Amino acid sequence: MNVGLIRKFEHPDQLAFVFCHELAHYKLDHVNIAIAERIKSLNTKETQEKLKNAQKRKFRSTTAVAEVLKEITYEGRRHSRRHEKEADSLALSYFYNTRYDLNQAIRTLEILDSIDVEKNDYPISLEQVFQSPEYPFDHQWLAKEESLSFGFGGIASSVYQLHEDSLKTHPDCQKRIAWLLQEKNKWQYVGNKHPVEIPESKRFDTLLAICELEVIASEYKFQKYGKCLFLILNALRKYPNHAYLHSMIGKCLYQIYQAQEKHELASHVDLPSPKHTEEYNKVLNFIQNLRLSELAQVAYYYMKKHSGSHQENEEFLYALILSCEMMHKTDEIALLREKYHSLFINGKYASEINQY
Repeated sequence: MNVGLIRKFEHPDQLAFVFCHELAHYKLDHVNIAIAERIKSLNTKETQEKLKNAQKRKFRSTTAVAEVLKEITYEGRRHSRRHEKEADSLALSYFYNTRYDLNQAIRTLEILDSIDVEKNDYPISLEQVFQSPEYPFDHQWLAKEESLSFGFGGIASSVYQLHEDSLKTHPDCQKRIAWLLQEKNKWQYVGNKHPVEIPESKRFDTLLAICELEVIASEYKFQKYGKCLFLILNALRKYPNHAYLHSMIGKCLYQIYQAQEKHELASHVDLPSPKHTEEYNKVLNFIQNLRLSELAQVAYYYMKKHSGSHQENEEFLYALILSCEMMHKTDEIALLREKYHSLFINGKYASEINQY
């Protein structure tokens, strides 16, 4: 269970079903069984012979070894599919003995089936977000670059491009849903159990909000500033006056500025790609199209636009100082630094902001 999964859920009952499912894995000892099966498969006489023969090949030995390992990976996933069905079955018996709604067990699998699709991929109006009277939004920043399509052969296509569904740790969700529907109908005839409304929606909403912010903080910590900016822009739809989110926009743009200045942007921002959603690509195009001076001004005027109501928030004040640093506004930095020290005597950025 992790915050990245929790934020995908819509209802507390879905969270409860996942706990039942994971408890079932534990009860059935699936983790240790999977490890033992993996070791056994790797150490069979047949597999060891295949690996030795592959390594002895004069040409394309790496490709041959990788093909053998791919077979083992697929075999492991086949066992994983069996374990998932077993866990679903036991989880349903656990779940039936709670007050939660059996229908939400089905919905949980529907969510898992599209787990890789961003939950909040709403249309993002970058013009509305970054428009300011002092620095009008330039629609050229949204232009899509016509990129060449490269095809990769050899190892890339034959070995490392493994079949997506074969690698899923929670595969065949549609089949599992169909099976679970049948099982659910059987359980409904066992007794007179009816879902009871459990008064915890407010707590669940709070949990979702925490997870939303934690995922953003995580992307920032791991220096994935393009994805981080995208998640912030999505979260702002639900929390438009959240000081932390506005401060994270400023911090992200500052880090993107630094990366662009050092010619390291590719390490921190994905390139637009057909594998991304349309809205994520829109944000990535926006970042790629901004020149260094434009990026500084977009960040500065964004922070200034929101500074009226958030200047006494530590995170926001720090991000505002960073935006001034990009614009080399030394007098403004001095005033903000003084304000920071007066508000946050032992603040976490107290020593850092002295260098600006």
